[in-house]
Amino acid sequence: MLPSLQKPYDRMEKSRLRILQLTGDLSETQAHASPGPGEWSVVQVLEHMVIIERRVLEAVQKQIAGSNLRPAGLKARFRIILLKLALRFRKKIKAPAILPEPAGDRSLAEWQREWEKSRQQWHQMLGNVPEILLDKAVFKHPLAGYFTLAQTLDFITEHTRHHVPQVQRLAQKV
Repeated sequence: MLPSLQKPYDRMEKSRLRILQLTGDLSETQAHASPGPGEWSVVQVLEHMVIIERRVLEAVQKQIAGSNLRPAGLKARFRIILLKLALRFRKKIKAPAILPEPAGDRSLAEWQREWEKSRQQWHQMLGNVPEILLDKAVFKHPLAGYFTLAQTLDFITEHTRHHVPQVQRLAQKV
């Protein structure tokens, strides 16, 4: 993996491990418990994060496979900063309508394994990225626009960190 992608990947992995640490001792009953009507359980939060990560990976792979990659430019730097700030300081952000509502019908262990599998796919893909792609726009966020690979990894990291307080709260309530 290129050094300029290794650090963002490591941060992304650290954020995933934090969530897994918070959920590691929960029983299936606890992990599926919803704190109230319309509120997600721990399993639903994990499902949401895994689905986002998979969809982003699929979009990046599709974009990289295409031949019309353009430089991300300075606007991408500005957009990722705004997105990071929104994820860090807004307590609740509505998921884009293109995402399915998490069903919560699989086990916590299944979603943990799926997340590990997704992360392995990310690692494999990133290990094959040529340096020429580093400044290219490879992912289009539904609200913030195009990002480079490193910025895309930063988005996933911030998205996961955004859910840490929610998972902490849910794990303490059960």
